[in-house]
Amino acid sequence: MAASHSILVVADGSSADAGLLAKALRVARQSGARLELFICDAEQAYQLKHAYESRPVSAARQASLEQSRAYLRSLEASIPGGGVPVAIDVACVSPLYEGIVHQALGSHADLVLKSAGGVDRPHRRTFDANDWQLMRNSPATLVLSRGRPWGAAPRFLAALDVSEEETAGLAQAILERARALATGSGGALELAYADSARSDANTRRKRRATLEQLGAHAQLDPRRVHFLLGDPQVALQKLIREQNYDVIVIGALTHRPATAPLVGTLTASLVDALDSDFVLVRRSASASSG
Repeated sequence: MAASHSILVVADGSSADAGLLAKALRVARQSGARLELFICDAEQAYQLKHAYESRPVSAARQASLEQSRAYLRSLEASIPGGGVPVAIDVACVSPLYEGIVHQALGSHADLVLKSAGGVDRPHRRTFDANDWQLMRNSPATLVLSRGRPWGAAPRFLAALDVSEEETAGLAQAILERARALATGSGGALELAYADSARSDANTRRKRRATLEQLGAHAQLDPRRVHFLLGDPQVALQKLIREQNYDVIVIGALTHRPATAPLVGTLTASLVDALDSDFVLVRRSASASSG
């Protein structure tokens, strides 16, 4: 199972950090992973990049880093009970997503947690340009939180694609990561696949059988395995809204032309429309985190 060993928690200095840290701790305590608290002052870095004089720039960057360290120390001090190894690190670089990618690579993180960077209405966070870039470029499995607390037993939905066009091994990678996170947070897992009405009966039977086999492999009650008919964007959104899942686990966005229409379009539509937290898995990230 794809358990986490190193979890990078990307703080932003807002009230959302406490909730994000609570989610990371739930997973870390179950899996034995270490936490790294990280903050990157990209806004300051951007301003300093366009400054004229180098001496004030150096002092301002150092002040930013010290302020960030002090904040992370206070965040670390708020962790109840101990028992989880914690490190802290800071950066002052722009753009933000590049700083996060660099940090994830340097710390060998296999799970990155970050709050959505924008707000489009009260109490609802939305994904900004840095979040969308992270969805495409994160070297590790990425958890993007909209800030809603998980329940005592959070409900995870792994949205799989078992069609022949899917990237080889991605459905299994998503399932393994979803199982690890659901188990690690004391939650429950369900699976779903939406089959287009254009597929013929024989193809549909094969895909249903593949989904059921994945569910059996994960030891799930058949009632938690959903084979949906219709446009995937519509059918999955309907199921997720009706069931109000805490977390959706799905394939990451990709730059690869062959898979972008399949993985990228569906993922982007779900991420944009729903209020759940999202876990974005790419096959290479999961495979390296066993």
